[in-house]
Amino acid sequence: MSETSDKLMKAEEVSLELKKILNDAKNKHPTSFFDIGKARHMIYSILMGFVLKYFIEHVYENREVILSLDSSHFIAYACMLTYFFLNCFRFLFGLVDYSNMTDEKFAPQEGEWVRKHFFKNTLKQFVINTGVFQLIIFSFFVFYLFPHFESAETLTLEVKNRALLAAMPEIILNFCFSTLMLLVIDIFSLFLFRTYVANKDFKEDEQVRYLIWYFADWLETGATILLLISIGLTRPACATPWQNTFLIILTSLAFIETISVYKYFESPLMSFRDLIRKIKVAIKSWRGKE
Repeated sequence: MSETSDKLMKAEEVSLELKKILNDAKNKHPTSFFDIGKARHMIYSILMGFVLKYFIEHVYENREVILSLDSSHFIAYACMLTYFFLNCFRFLFGLVDYSNMTDEKFAPQEGEWVRKHFFKNTLKQFVINTGVFQLIIFSFFVFYLFPHFESAETLTLEVKNRALLAAMPEIILNFCFSTLMLLVIDIFSLFLFRTYVANKDFKEDEQVRYLIWYFADWLETGATILLLISIGLTRPACATPWQNTFLIILTSLAFIETISVYKYFESPLMSFRDLIRKIKVAIKSWRGKE
């Protein structure tokens, strides 16, 4: 009897422990958003894996053609390749950070799924799914940025070289359009995130990341628009000194952000933000006295 009693007591203890674990999990994650967040991370990794595979294969298979380009076209194409490669890591790790910032507290809660919050909830869902939209564009335009030569093994190096040179204006244009689409989505999403996020949940390190992303996006947008204008003015010629300058600027900005140089400027950035706030308060106070 005592053995049976011990077994029953152990079974009851296990049952109580399981109930406690289930209750803790339920209280910690009241919705399925946590699981969806993991799914997003998996989608980011899979899509970026395909993109990187295509990128590496293209560069490896066409390395002789790329190296045979004249200096100006080589600089332009090398910058686009480098910018794309850096963006693979910047998007992958940046989107994971962004997904963590837009956690279950940011998502519409159970009581907010009402008709009057339809517009607000839609915009929040746009912010949460920003990474998916961007990676779809990123994955789609990879085929336009890195052309594939049909029957490549039967073509001479000179023929491939001429084909790549002929396609270069279109490649740069597609590069501009895809970059602008990604940046516009990013800027709009960051604006919405800042609009709807609760200040008490907006940590200092997240504020720094937000400021850097927003500032870098606008700088890259300006450089991309100028690049787009310049290629429009010089077509069919391309890879001019100005265009190469804008491409180098874009690559440099991507490199600086990828290696997290901004972390060395966290304190000055926050001080600058606080200074701007004080100036705004002073201006409001001065206007109020008038």
